[in-house]
Amino acid sequence: MLYLDLSQFVSEPRLTGIQRAERSLIRHWPGPSALHPCAYDPGTNTLRTLPAELLPAIAQESKTGGLETEARRLAPYFKLGAPIDLKGARILCAELFSDAARAAYYEDQRHSPAEAYWLVYDFLPWLRPGWFSIGAPRYMMPYLQ
Repeated sequence: MLYLDLSQFVSEPRLTGIQRAERSLIRHWPGPSALHPCAYDPGTNTLRTLPAELLPAIAQESKTGGLETEARRLAPYFKLGAPIDLKGARILCAELFSDAARAAYYEDQRHSPAEAYWLVYDFLPWLRPGWFSIGAPRYMMPYLQ
C-alpha cells in the first residue's frame, strides 16, 4: 500500500504553495500503485487512514473562495480512520511541515518495517538562512532531519 500523508493539508487546505503541488500530484499520479490518504494523529502518535473519497475531492478544487471555503468544502473528508499497519506500508510525504511531534514520529519510524519517501521542495532556508526571518530555518530543522 502507498499512503499519502496529508497531515498539513488537512489542517490548512490552501489553494496555493505546497498544497497546490499536492493537488497536482494527486491529479496526475501515474501509478501503478494507488494513493491512499492518511494523516498523523498526535493524540495516538500514529498515522491514520483518511476516507478514500478525499483524493477526488482534493483533485476537484474549488476555484472560488480561500482557505475557509476550502476547509468547509473538504471537512466531511477529514475524518481519521484506523491506524496504519506499518508492516509492508510505503508512505509518501509531499509536504513541508514544522510540527515537532510529527517529525519525531517519522524519526522514530526510521527502523520500522515501513518505507518512507519524501518530496523535498527546497533547501534555501538551510543554505541561505539570511534570506529568511530570524529563527525560521531552526524551527524547520526537525523536518529536514
